[in-house]
Amino acid sequence: GDKVYGQFIHSPIGEGSFAEYVIVPEKSGITLAPSSLSAVEAAAVPTSGMTAQQLLDKLDLQDGDTLLIDGASGGVGSFATQLAAAQGIQVIATVSDEASSARMKKLGAAVTVNYKEASLQQQVKAKYPGGLDGLIDLVSDAAGFVANLDLLKPGAGALTTLFVANEDALKSRKIHGGNFETQGSAASLDTLSLIIDRGELTIPVENKIRLEDVPDAIARSRQGRGKGKTVIVI
Repeated sequence: GDKVYGQFIHSPIGEGSFAEYVIVPEKSGITLAPSSLSAVEAAAVPTSGMTAQQLLDKLDLQDGDTLLIDGASGGVGSFATQLAAAQGIQVIATVSDEASSARMKKLGAAVTVNYKEASLQQQVKAKYPGGLDGLIDLVSDAAGFVANLDLLKPGAGALTTLFVANEDALKSRKIHGGNFETQGSAASLDTLSLIIDRGELTIPVENKIRLEDVPDAIARSRQGRGKGKTVIVI
């Protein structure tokens, strides 16, 4: 009867949990869900929430540091913006329109940059000529990630979730980081649950869809057009 949540991306379940019922191995990363959340909200947390949390842990930024989140309006970016802002980090969030800008500022972004208005690199360099302390890149290809590295100070950290990092490009700029993969665990989820039940994290559920709508939603996500989290309600 317990309400639980977790990450189901391993054998024998497969890459996801598009099902009404599922049996998972005991060692899977599941734990008690936050008591303050509905099932729909809880479903939006595990993968994106843990990814955001662990990206920030890896960067190890300090109060007052500057962090560019490229792809900020998606699920991971929405969580990362909130968690970073709560640590006193100044978040620069990329957006595509005024509505996204307002949404990201509400989630804690100090500055938003509309990449459709002008080059992201030009806009950020104009605002932060001395360079930034960190980068979380959730959307760029290899060339875009390298271009974003030029926005950082020597000694800064940069992480990409798309496995496009070039080690030589990082070393030549004296930047640490690289490719990042989430390590799902019950302990990581328990930490998120505490933050959520204290009322310190908004769950960015932007879309609720039916199972038959999943293919279209996946296509939009792969095109980088997703906003917040999409939850399948069965």
